Amino acid sequence: MLTIDYIEKNINKGLYVLLIAIDYRKAFDTVDTKTILPMKLRHYNFDQNAINWYKSLFLNRTQYTTINNTKSKTEKLKDISVIQGSATGPTAVNLYINDLADNSNFESIFFADDTSLLLANKDLKKLESIANKELKNILTYTQANKLSLNLDKTVYTIFKPNLSKRKQNLKLELFLGINPITKMPYQIREVKEIKFLGITIDNQLKFETHYQKVINKMKSGIAALNFVKFLLPTKTKIQIFNGLIKPHYEYSSIIWSRNLNKKQIQQILTLQKKAIRLVFQAKRLSHTSILFKQTSITRFDYLLTKTSLDLFHRKTLNLLPNAITKLLDLPKYNRLRTSHKDNLKIPDIYKKGDLIYELTKSWNECDHQIKEPIILSLIHISEP
Repeated sequence: MLTIDYIEKNINKGLYVLLIAIDYRKAFDTVDTKTILPMKLRHYNFDQNAINWYKSLFLNRTQYTTINNTKSKTEKLKDISVIQGSATGPTAVNLYINDLADNSNFESIFFADDTSLLLANKDLKKLESIANKELKNILTYTQANKLSLNLDKTVYTIFKPNLSKRKQNLKLELFLGINPITKMPYQIREVKEIKFLGITIDNQLKFETHYQKVINKMKSGIAALNFVKFLLPTKTKIQIFNGLIKPHYEYSSIIWSRNLNKKQIQQILTLQKKAIRLVFQAKRLSHTSILFKQTSITRFDYLLTKTSLDLFHRKTLNLLPNAITKLLDLPKYNRLRTSHKDNLKIPDIYKKGDLIYELTKSWNECDHQIKEPIILSLIHISEP
């Protein structure tokens, strides 16, 4: 949300926006858990017991293998790595690189080893100059923290402003580190699409590639359901639906589904209904209203409304991260009518189709009764 909001606000201001996707080489495996991580935990006011717990988890680890009741020799592992795949790994990486934002003027947004750097300017040459200066700071930071960048996978894209008719060459020359082969400054590659936290972001913010990916994943899940429709009980088929289909069209749907046309929305809804019918072995054209209710599955065309209600409800209860809460902290309209007392004012910087515009519009269009916290905690939107 933060990445998309930054891009949309700045292109609406008439600025070019640079997005750089930083790729770390084996980030989880190169975290200095012996010296640097404990120092950073101390800086973040972790008490000594918590620091000792982290150290006991990541240091002095051993490993052996057992095959057919035969145990190999126990090997002591090196005191690096926060164990990728562990429950504490992503949190430890977040804490490790959290101070990256303090060492650069980039707008830095990251989760674990997925990092995006954002910068905006009305002039491309200035944008290029500032970015190259800041990239030197990024390189210094990674070296100081014993991290390694995967330069081949570090890429950038440019978002063109909506309010400007200026035609500039969008090609930038951005450099990061030294090419080990040529010994020359390594030039970052430009791409039209960047994958960040599982979402494919294109430089037009159309999300067509991600949409097609969702369609293909849903079709694959439907094929699996079709194969077992007569073999497994309904409860198990619902689990297959929830595991192989639902996550793909629900994940970050507020980001990529906002500007889908009616045909695209209908295509996903058609696949959703087809899958539901397979779960219950219903006829091809049978109504799905009761099936959605029985499975507590929200129709895709109502998903934005449900997500909007859920987000603003969580904000009211202080259940969102501070950055997201600040993003959704919008003023209310000064209206006397009771039916509009919870409506929020959309800031002028946003236009139709923007993330915050569509979320707020969806919230405002809901009935006042279902915005009450006690109702929001129980609400489920299916089919009328």
